[in-house]
Amino acid sequence: MYSGFSKNASDFLRELGENNSKEYFESRREDYEKYIKQASIEYVTEMGEHLMALAPVHLNAVPKVNGSLFRFYRDTRFAKDKRPMKEEVGLVIWQGKNPRLKSSSFYLQFNAERLFLAVGIRWFDKETRDVYRDYLKDEKNSARLHGIYETLKQKGYDIPTDAYKRYPKGFKKEDKYAYLALKDAAYAIKSFDVSDLYGDGLIDFAYKHYETMFELQAFVYEMSLNVEYE
Repeated sequence: MYSGFSKNASDFLRELGENNSKEYFESRREDYEKYIKQASIEYVTEMGEHLMALAPVHLNAVPKVNGSLFRFYRDTRFAKDKRPMKEEVGLVIWQGKNPRLKSSSFYLQFNAERLFLAVGIRWFDKETRDVYRDYLKDEKNSARLHGIYETLKQKGYDIPTDAYKRYPKGFKKEDKYAYLALKDAAYAIKSFDVSDLYGDGLIDFAYKHYETMFELQAFVYEMSLNVEYE
């Protein structure tokens, strides 16, 4: 039976933010395992079963680290920020045969203060960006995406901002939906107080928002079927 995250999870992240070191983390590893990792595994397992009702094809809910869970140690090799531990938790249930961060996904993230729910792809690699732009050249697709974004914005969801100033080849400023080609992602996201994370009500709460955003999830998934990697 799913019991959910508790306030102990956000308290752990807050205290880690004040003492971000491997030594401190190891001294609190038991709390991490109980309040973060085990609760994350339970969430992915339960939410994966629920999401089969929305996305039964190629759904990947993998309740382990390097699956739907991310490693808690940060990769600081090329980062200016050398803090060794992450101060947020991300969980991804993805749809498709491509790697998790290159597939349309149902995403949850939280830190000590906020909970975030999102669908789609948060950043395009070159292969996905090229397919996305080609997909938009069919006006049926660009009109559909525009309509989805407008509906979600009216419901309080955020969409990607423009990443480019120049229109790519094949798009002109005067084209009705050309602005979509200036983006390097396709997602919707909404932020909530972290208290919405707590307890067994999270599954229904998150599912309701995933269902509201599902048309975008379906669009990005269908687009991503055209992405091929060597």
